[in-house]
Amino acid sequence: MGRRGRSPGPRSHAAGRSAAAVAIAPAIALAPAPGSAPNVDRLNALNLGLMLVSAAVAWVTPFEVLLLSYAVLGPLHYLTEISWLHDRRFFTTGRLDALALAALGALAFLARYVPAVAWHGWIVLALGLAAGFAFATTARAKLALTLAAVVASLAIERWTAGWLFLIVMLPTVIHVFFFTGLFILHGSVKSRSAWGYASFAVFLACGALLLFYRPDAARYAVGPRTAAFSEEFWSVIDQLALLVRAPAGWDGLVAIGRFLGFAYTYHYLNWFSKTGIIRWHDVGAPRIAAIGVLYVASLALYAYDYRVGLVALALLSLVHVFLELPLDVRTGAALLGIEPARVR
Repeated sequence: MGRRGRSPGPRSHAAGRSAAAVAIAPAIALAPAPGSAPNVDRLNALNLGLMLVSAAVAWVTPFEVLLLSYAVLGPLHYLTEISWLHDRRFFTTGRLDALALAALGALAFLARYVPAVAWHGWIVLALGLAAGFAFATTARAKLALTLAAVVASLAIERWTAGWLFLIVMLPTVIHVFFFTGLFILHGSVKSRSAWGYASFAVFLACGALLLFYRPDAARYAVGPRTAAFSEEFWSVIDQLALLVRAPAGWDGLVAIGRFLGFAYTYHYLNWFSKTGIIRWHDVGAPRIAAIGVLYVASLALYAYDYRVGLVALALLSLVHVFLELPLDVRTGAALLGIEPARVR
């Protein structure tokens, strides 16, 4: 399918409400209001089914479903989540915080093509800033945390193995699998739903089974186009192979492909399944129309040439990942019992 040893930059792949009413995660079930638990349970049961379907399809056609989900479901997810985050002020404590994260996302995109900004640590720096934007409320505190994030990023860069892991996995596998699991668990804790805990267990089981069970995959083969397009994910595949010590050869590669196919497909389906709760579609007609036009244009680019679509949508993909980071930090903090600052 191609050779390993590619550039460390992964080619991955983001109506106003009051702050108190919107402290929710994009992939979780909200804590139910009195009498609403059955609806939350039905939604969690639906997601359990979506997990099993995603895992089954990924088992049979791993790389095909990965490429298809990334091209068809991915752009609509980026557009609708950025819109949803915008209406919730990106879960930051300042009105301009999101602009800094979006700028770092743009720099991460340009780093692939412009030597002057060819530093791959923008995502690591953004994670540190996101923590500051979630907890700090004053300009002085944010400046101090920004400087700390810069120093920490430069220090981590000296740790080659950890650095490669973060810059490759944070905008890809950590985003679509780890953070999705975090949101599922947070939603289950808040709603105290047995179906929620069951779906979290199934989510982990599906990921572990697909990644660590490596039967003979000789009967599965990919066409030349699928093999060529899948090379865009080689940096992620390499890091996963190192992390789980996957054996060299086709069986180990297919297992990683199955895991990625499941993780990306379910990540997108989870978002759309919770439309009725997070209500990303509850915006004005002009914005819905704009999202629709941009989505159709994205599909057209992928249909014209998959690689053109990857390059054209890479900016949107990275920006949506960066803009979600404050919410990711807040969700992790909430699970640890740490109360972040209120959204302003």
